[in-house]
Amino acid sequence: DPILEPLFNIAPPFVKKRAVSFEGTAWTVEVTMAREAARFAADAVTLVRVSDDGIRLSQQVGVSMEQGAVKSVTVRLPASLPEAVVSGPALREVRTSVKDGERLYECAFQSDVLGSEALTFDHDLPLTPTLSVPFVKVDGVARLQRFFVTDNRSSRESRVTESTGLEPTTRQV
Repeated sequence: DPILEPLFNIAPPFVKKRAVSFEGTAWTVEVTMAREAARFAADAVTLVRVSDDGIRLSQQVGVSMEQGAVKSVTVRLPASLPEAVVSGPALREVRTSVKDGERLYECAFQSDVLGSEALTFDHDLPLTPTLSVPFVKVDGVARLQRFFVTDNRSSRESRVTESTGLEPTTRQV
């Protein structure tokens, strides 16, 4: 076949047994699409910023798809916290409810998330001598990594007195 000869170099002892031929260009292929079960990971960064005016508790959740797509995610925080202001570049709407001592934030996106997306949950809290900082819980996540940052911009000393489930890391890492 003169068309295939420059594409394939067949060296002895092998010989060409079959070739591909096309009869015209109007051909189609039928493909069946099936929705895959969504599998995603999340990274959560908790920032506690202390100032003389109060405490800003801000948690950013980054959702990264590993398989499939999601239209919404549900994030849980303790109901004892005031309701958070939720924001995100692709966020369409947020519905909240309280169940078993937790506030559920059902966050719907503008379109299916195929890659990654971020949500931020902000709380403004009064200045108190101590604060127990909760971490977000994300329903249906395959892996959740959490990071904690504290920033003291007040005239008072602040320090972490107890941490559970956290490993210290250095600035270089």
